[in-house]
Amino acid sequence: MKRHRMKRGSAKAHKGRMKRVYPYAVDVNKVGKYSLLTGSGGGYLWDDVLEYRVWVHPGGDDYARVFASYESAKRFSENTLGAEKPLALVRQKMGHWVSVDDKGVRVGDKERITEWQVEWLDSKHRYSPSALRSALVKARKEFK
Repeated sequence: MKRHRMKRGSAKAHKGRMKRVYPYAVDVNKVGKYSLLTGSGGGYLWDDVLEYRVWVHPGGDDYARVFASYESAKRFSENTLGAEKPLALVRQKMGHWVSVDDKGVRVGDKERITEWQVEWLDSKHRYSPSALRSALVKARKEFK
């Protein structure tokens, strides 16, 4: 699957119709400026939402439409043929996420940007020192 084109959606949230569930992008001026080539998921915790993405597959030439708010992304997704559900592009700062690989479970040693399912943007996955401790315990239990 070829994913390379980006179209910028509205940077303004449409107020009134949907209750705010997820945060706005941390810097609206940078929405649409991030690489489309990112990792997907993982890390247990997030620091910032950078943008919301809707991948569209109109028949061979896939592209992403980007938004500053979940509500705008969701509305676009629901009204566009061939559109996926919105994803969140999140930043995970160095030392604020959990890495699990063949070396074991440890705190992430670099900043990274990755696409996440929007449902993962709940408060228990937002970085805090106690959330990191909990995520490390959970990861160590799951990956023994």
